[in-house]
Amino acid sequence: MSGFPAKRAGYFLIFFLLWVYADAGAKGAICLSDSTEILVRQNLTASVQIHKSFEITSDVGIRLAQVIIPFNDFIEARDIKGYTELPDGRIIKITKRDISISSAPGFKGLGGIQAVTVSLRTPTVGSRLYYEYKLEIRSLLYLPRITRRTDCVTKRLVVNLHWEKGVNLRYTADGVESETESRSARFWANDLAEVPDELLSCPDRLQISISTDIFSYARNKYYSRNWPEIGRFFALLSIQPPEVEGELKELAQRLSAFCQNREDTLLALFNFVADSVSYVALQMGKGDFTPHICSVVLSRRFGDCKDQSILLSSLCRAAGFDAYPALVFTGSFPDVELLQPWPAWFDHVVTVVRNVGEDQILDPSDPLGSPLVIPPRLRGKSYLICDGHSELKTAPAGPDPAYGIDWSFHLPGLFDEGNKIEFMMSYSGDAAEVYRDFWKPMKPEKARLAMQDQLSDWKLSSVELERVTPKDGALEVSGRLAIDFTAMGDSHSISLASPLASYLLNNLFPDARKNDYCRTGSLHLEETIIIDHAVPGVTVGPEYSDSWARQGLSFTDQMIMDNHNAKYRRIFDFAGETINAIDYNAFRDFLLSRRDQQYVRVQR
Repeated sequence: MSGFPAKRAGYFLIFFLLWVYADAGAKGAICLSDSTEILVRQNLTASVQIHKSFEITSDVGIRLAQVIIPFNDFIEARDIKGYTELPDGRIIKITKRDISISSAPGFKGLGGIQAVTVSLRTPTVGSRLYYEYKLEIRSLLYLPRITRRTDCVTKRLVVNLHWEKGVNLRYTADGVESETESRSARFWANDLAEVPDELLSCPDRLQISISTDIFSYARNKYYSRNWPEIGRFFALLSIQPPEVEGELKELAQRLSAFCQNREDTLLALFNFVADSVSYVALQMGKGDFTPHICSVVLSRRFGDCKDQSILLSSLCRAAGFDAYPALVFTGSFPDVELLQPWPAWFDHVVTVVRNVGEDQILDPSDPLGSPLVIPPRLRGKSYLICDGHSELKTAPAGPDPAYGIDWSFHLPGLFDEGNKIEFMMSYSGDAAEVYRDFWKPMKPEKARLAMQDQLSDWKLSSVELERVTPKDGALEVSGRLAIDFTAMGDSHSISLASPLASYLLNNLFPDARKNDYCRTGSLHLEETIIIDHAVPGVTVGPEYSDSWARQGLSFTDQMIMDNHNAKYRRIFDFAGETINAIDYNAFRDFLLSRRDQQYVRVQR
């Protein structure tokens, strides 16, 4: 996770309450009531009252009796109460002995983690757990963004929001019903289903985001009436002492001493930060929003995304570049552009270098990024340059398709042990970056194992790599394959499975889903297998053509005869949009139904 902002450290997680036990309640409990009372005061502080109750339905849910409440320099937990109601009706209240403060020691001066641990007593299956506590928030930056828990059914969720006279409170609510008065608002939802935990699930749409037009932080007041004021806030936190500026200038000169041009210099500075300052996602206390001084980061040789990006932007400015740190929201919901300006919406920090009216987005914490390549997770995301006057912007969408693989194979019509299969694989977009380092140092045996993994149903005896060629932002890998005839037994034909279909089933459609599928970035897969001098019905089967399509998703499969050659062609396109679970499972079933059909068959 990224180091910015504080929601990574505590205030966001406290409303899940189980922190390190995120999966504890899955199918093991029912949340009977989830109630939050928020009061925002005129003195730029707030109080948050939490009430929760659960019914334990299996042994898995017993871990819900362990409640962990993280806190930091700006959040204090108090007035903790709770009890267990056993199935026979007995009530067992918590005592002071059931409440403790735990902490993790500081990591090389970065500070420690503190949390209040509450242990509800003697829970059993059928018990009900009740607890409540109050949070005193000393900076409105730590106002909660309310979400629901997804690991169990929630019968009733209620949020009551109040603000004192003179407070200009702003909120956005999705997925709940609401009613408002002059200085209060009420939100609620009933019978919220459990959401199964699946990779690449779509973000939950129930969120309540709260902000104000002014806040205090570290004894100073800041305005948040527009986006430039948000950028100014973080820019002020990023200012380096004068003595550090001199150190940075000297370092920048040393790093760029042998660079011939602007691009070389920028690459040298980027590589220094990416390679020499290890990324550590630690955020505690005031480190949630406040970066460390660059000299401290350089001496320790590690830091979070704030530290890395401010060091890089400072080095770039020392070398004469127009560079600044920039705040980024890497999520997909809610859309930051639709929210009121507020520092806590962002969860990552990068460096932006302006170049002839264009922004170069540099992320030294992401191994998929470079001065020329925007990391996939940042594409199309909202970012804010922290120069005090920039508005919110959107990062470029990146290549289209974002990820592409094209397999091509050329086979003889009649096979014997002397024949080999010519192959070429073309990678485009992010796939070219991913596979470039994979193929370049490849040794013959590793190449065979790698190809055997990609062609899992082909029996390969050897792989000869001929060329690994970068070409116009793409990568081409070519060579020849030999079939292991001893593995074929007495069969008179060779069956070759579709690499494209195998790739889809292994990587995109491995299991049936309960949730919709959300994957950003378009995908294009293409496969061509040509068999020389093929005879329909003898060497290969008859011609065919088939297709499957839904919104944002298409697959075509065909075999045609072309000048006595059989040409198999399969194409898969995914637009990078949401696939609902029904369509996802239907297409997976379609692929599975064809797994043992329509193979390329070649006579021996």
